[in-house]
Amino acid sequence: MNQIKNILTPECYHKYFTLNEFFDGNCLKILLSKLTGLAVMIAAFPAKVPQIVKIYENKSGEGISLPSVTLELVAYAVYMSYSYSKDYPFHQWGEVLFLMIQTLAIAVLCLYYAGATELAAAYAVLYSTYCVIMMEVVPTELLWTMQSLNILVFTVAKGLQIHTNYENGHTGQLSEITLGLLFTGSLGRIFTSIQETGDFIVILANLLSCAANAILIGQIWYYWDVTKEKFD
Repeated sequence: MNQIKNILTPECYHKYFTLNEFFDGNCLKILLSKLTGLAVMIAAFPAKVPQIVKIYENKSGEGISLPSVTLELVAYAVYMSYSYSKDYPFHQWGEVLFLMIQTLAIAVLCLYYAGATELAAAYAVLYSTYCVIMMEVVPTELLWTMQSLNILVFTVAKGLQIHTNYENGHTGQLSEITLGLLFTGSLGRIFTSIQETGDFIVILANLLSCAANAILIGQIWYYWDVTKEKFD
């Protein structure tokens, strides 16, 4: 019962379990938002694992744009630090932590299989240090500004990967499963951001993320035969 109290507001808990008012519109939206947020966070655990496995099995990160991955990591750290500083509930942004760790693994593997072992280790250390600084040192006011710019950073990050696919004429080692999970997650986050934060910057970031992942999925479909012929 305590777990239910943590999900519902006191008012909604009272309506559901004291007054037995199970069809209150506002409470239903709150409950749906909480459950969607939890589902997105749980789904984030394995979201990029297919991508990691694909790189590991093929011993190659060909087709994956390292600048794109790096900018994505920068954006994740800013988003997470901003949400934490604003005291947004963990289920509203917690998946970013899991995605960040997995994305770092992708970057390190791409460098490692490119023969840059020492650079891969340095990359991991430097990024971890950056995350600590963002979480513990940077003030909230500056984080707000960085989060505003984060929209541009994330858009450029996805744009670089889209451009790389276009230039290569294939999608390389990109995982369609990972992109499908990311698209679904960002779609759910649009709803939870509107319902729980009302933060225009966060909502816009999720809208752009959803659109960019949709384009990447479209590229995987469009280049499917060429990619299969090249890498199978």
